[in-house]
Amino acid sequence: MKKTIDQQSFIQSFTDYNRESQFSVKARKELFQYMEECEAGSGTEYELDVIGICCEFTEYDSIKECIEAFKHLDDFEFCESDDDYRDVFSHYTQVIVWEDDCVLIQQF
Repeated sequence: MKKTIDQQSFIQSFTDYNRESQFSVKARKELFQYMEECEAGSGTEYELDVIGICCEFTEYDSIKECIEAFKHLDDFEFCESDDDYRDVFSHYTQVIVWEDDCVLIQQF
């Protein structure tokens, strides 16, 4: 049995699982869009797993916070701009959002 969900249902699912503080509404919207694009690209439908999503992705409140969390990566020593940092992250993982007030990446 399947249930197709829309963006609002996806966002609400995090509240239903008591995980609304895991991601901002903005990040949940971006995750929904990303997952829809993945489904369309692969031709495979995904089963919604809120807990799995919470384990697989991380949101940071800023680019600076994200960079600070990964400052141990040697590749950062040559970065001069936020775009340079994004490029480095893109080599390690999937970058969903890279904005001043929201960074959303897949764990690696």
